[in-house]
Amino acid sequence: MQLYHASRMHKNCTHLVKDNRTTLLEKSHIHEAELSLDASIQAEAPLCSQLNADRTLATMLSLHLPQLTLDSQAIKLQVNSGQGGCFPCHLDSDEMLDGRRVTCIFYLNPSWKPGDGGELRLYPFPQSAPVDIAPLHDRLVLFASTRMLH
Repeated sequence: MQLYHASRMHKNCTHLVKDNRTTLLEKSHIHEAELSLDASIQAEAPLCSQLNADRTLATMLSLHLPQLTLDSQAIKLQVNSGQGGCFPCHLDSDEMLDGRRVTCIFYLNPSWKPGDGGELRLYPFPQSAPVDIAPLHDRLVLFASTRMLH
């Protein structure tokens, strides 16, 4: 939260790609910082930097899901300050655009309680109905970046 309160995070934008042109759709009340893009952010978030350098999760996923090619990883820090901040329904990646295959969300909000909002809604179509996941502190959620609408 220190990065957020120090205005070291920028507003999150959805990248809309059409006809080889990208348009950015800015989201209200959602801010982010990408560790791999800014050395000063890495210095201000040393634990996240250590996690970014640790390949244990990628190695274990590759062992258990050999069809995945997990040759890189990146950590994005994100703060949703409430006030209706949310994401439109989307996939996190397109196999034709980048190499992202797995999205991991780690929630760090110890004071969250039902009614606060912020739930992750997954649409595992056609297998089942939408699934809501509460953003409980210390919860890690993993899903396919290119196939899980959320």
